[in-house]
Amino acid sequence: MIFFLALQYYINNFEIPKEDELELNKYMLFVFLVSSHRSADAKLIAYMSITLRKLYPHHSARIEIEEQKGIEYRKKRYNLGNL
Repeated sequence: MIFFLALQYYINNFEIPKEDELELNKYMLFVFLVSSHRSADAKLIAYMSITLRKLYPHHSARIEIEEQKGIEYRKKRYNLGNL
């Protein structure tokens, strides 16, 4: 539940920049951290991904990359196998 609330806060209160690559990296780190966290389930990750891609279609590919990197990191770190 806490992750969902944090995710909603992030989506409602922050705007991912279009141009600034350094700022973009900070926002994409959040996507990676949520995707890689042990307590984040597949529904939460899917909700995050779908919502952010709808809001920021110009960053859709980058969101997908960070999500996949987070999931792969999670599998290796926690030995979870497939989600």
